[in-house]
Amino acid sequence: MGVNKALLRQSEDSPTLIERVIERVRQAKAQEVSIIANVSAPYEFLGLPIVGDDVKGIGPLGGIIGGLRASSCERNLVVACDMPGINPDIIAYMASINGDHDAIVPRWVDRLGRVRLEPLHAIYAHSSLPKLMACVASGNIALHTCLETLAVRYVDEQELAGFAGATNSFRNVNSPADWVNFLEDRS
Repeated sequence: MGVNKALLRQSEDSPTLIERVIERVRQAKAQEVSIIANVSAPYEFLGLPIVGDDVKGIGPLGGIIGGLRASSCERNLVVACDMPGINPDIIAYMASINGDHDAIVPRWVDRLGRVRLEPLHAIYAHSSLPKLMACVASGNIALHTCLETLAVRYVDEQELAGFAGATNSFRNVNSPADWVNFLEDRS
């Protein structure tokens, strides 16, 4: 991106990308909201607790571990800051799923027939922490393969079909072109 995408704005007086995500998470009735970031200064204006990656240099898994360690909740929603279309109804549905799961993760098939997992739009149980740490110890830091070690309850397409524009909830802004497309879709 060339810039901190979490702080992108449509205009000077519009919310940042991360503020959009936080608002949608709050609409889903989240009990606590924290930011996971290795550098806190850019996010202090949000007035939320900021947690660093517990294990540095391993990507999102380090952030998830840090967030779980810092949380007092048994179940924790983890969402990326670059998903401006996140759907509060999908989050609330996922939170309503009961059972003894290490994680609750959306799974869908894209238009090219590829199975997509959304480990950064997922709920992780605090009890999954030892398994996640075992992934790190074994050098298995890719979230998709680390999920294979967890008891995952997948939220499949049949369940997601009940939510209008469900896959927009998983749409990331990873490039300037993605940002332009997001803005064009909003107009």
